This record gives sequence, structure tokens and C-alpha cells, in this order.
Amino acid sequence: MSRLYRSALIAAILCGAGGTALAGAYLVTGGTVTQVANTSGNNPAFVVLVTGGTSNTCPATWIIFSQADAPDAATFQRAYAAAMVALTTGVSVSIYNYADATCNHASYLQLGP
Repeated sequence: MSRLYRSALIAAILCGAGGTALAGAYLVTGGTVTQVANTSGNNPAFVVLVTGGTSNTCPATWIIFSQADAPDAATFQRAYAAAMVALTTGVSVSIYNYADATCNHASYLQLGP
């Protein structure tokens, strides 16, 4: 078996078998943003701390929104604006990570129930 064929086969197996590991997930639903920081590790990212709601993945943990995880800069900026609205008004949020189920790649932030 050639090295190229073997690499392609391994990649196909990992993508097929690991689909659930690479699937996105809601990190929190119906939570309250209690803190927002404009960067994370001095990178182009912001972080939020959410309490309450339902979270199996990120309870009482910083959730990172990296600009690299957003489809474009405008989407990233809207997520930051939404986080600030949530912080100042107390409206509940739901946060989704399209990349995986960790607290490090959030991209979607919905205001309201």
C-alpha cells in the first residue's frame, strides 16, 4: 500500500468515524452573560463568562470567540456587540460552536430564549 493511499485512507476513516467528534454543539442555552473581555491571550478574540442556563460543556467557564472561527470580520463584530447587549441588559443567551464541542471556538451568539 503506497504512502499516499494509506494517508488518504486514514483521513477518510477519521473524517467518517470522527464526524461526531468534529460536530458542532450548543455550549450554553438560556444562560446569562456576567463578564466580557475584549481579548483572550492578546489574540483577536473575545471571551464571555456565562452563568445559569443549560450547559454540559462550558459551565462557569470562559467561552472564547476567536475571529478565526467566524465566517468573516463583520460576523465576529456582531457577536461581540450581541455579547455586550446581553451583559448590559441581562437578556439570556445561547452560544453555539460550529467546529466542535469545546469552549474554545464559539461563533454563534443568540439573544433571547
